[in-house]
Amino acid sequence: RQDKNTMQASIETRVPFLDPAVVALALNLPLEGRTRPLRKGVLRDLGRRHLPAAVAARAKVGFGFDVRRYLAPAARPEFLADGRLREALGFGREEWREATAGLAHDQALRVWTGEVWCRLFLEGQPVAAVEDALWR
Repeated sequence: RQDKNTMQASIETRVPFLDPAVVALALNLPLEGRTRPLRKGVLRDLGRRHLPAAVAARAKVGFGFDVRRYLAPAARPEFLADGRLREALGFGREEWREATAGLAHDQALRVWTGEVWCRLFLEGQPVAAVEDALWR
């Protein structure tokens, strides 16, 4: 979970990157080394020098996570159907069922997360109440 959360903000928290010498080096890089248009430019430069070209140049590969495999057997179906996200977006009940029925796994994760967020922050429900509403 930590890795997923920090990756969203382009922050690296794994142990080798928190070594005091590495942190000191990063903080003392010239401004150009920290603000180039290419994200993580210094690491990419090092990668081009020390890794095979096919590895250094390849696009980032995520780990697939299909939230439906984990939620479907355990979550209450009405959590989304009667949810606050549906109301906030102005969908009718049947229209929402159709829209959420065929979601790709990354879209499903966003919808479930959005529903939890709406209940916690728009409605101010306590975490325990949201968990009770979600799980069977």
